[in-house]
Amino acid sequence: MKKLIAILLPVCLLLSGCGKQAADSTQTSAKVDSAAVSEIDLTQMSGTMVYSYVYNIVNTPQEYEGQCFRIQGTSDASYWDETHTTYHYIVIADATACCAQGLEFILSDGHAQYPEAGANIEIRGVLEPYMEEDRLYYHIVADEIRVL
Repeated sequence: MKKLIAILLPVCLLLSGCGKQAADSTQTSAKVDSAAVSEIDLTQMSGTMVYSYVYNIVNTPQEYEGQCFRIQGTSDASYWDETHTTYHYIVIADATACCAQGLEFILSDGHAQYPEAGANIEIRGVLEPYMEEDRLYYHIVADEIRVL
């Protein structure tokens, strides 16, 4: 339930108003063992194709486990009181910006800073499962993040 709320909240915020971010070339990189995994570059796809791909990842993550992705979207975060954890998301809108999907991500570099909510970002990382509160979740372990 917390993941549904955390994903729907950024979508509602995204749909309620959008603003252009000033271009910023801030980049953080760290190494993660993405052991010879081929990268699926969603930044080169049309808006409709990217949204469809991300929709499939969200609904059948086990089929994409271990795959490396490069994705552009909007940064968002939400705090969950029960786990005392802030979850970070990259939100991807469809071509008409009427719908959006959010993917949770973490930074592999424990010293890197997460971007501000609402920032346009690009991440690169591997989709991995993790257990929390006896449930299986998926997130992208990002070894690169760039504020656009």
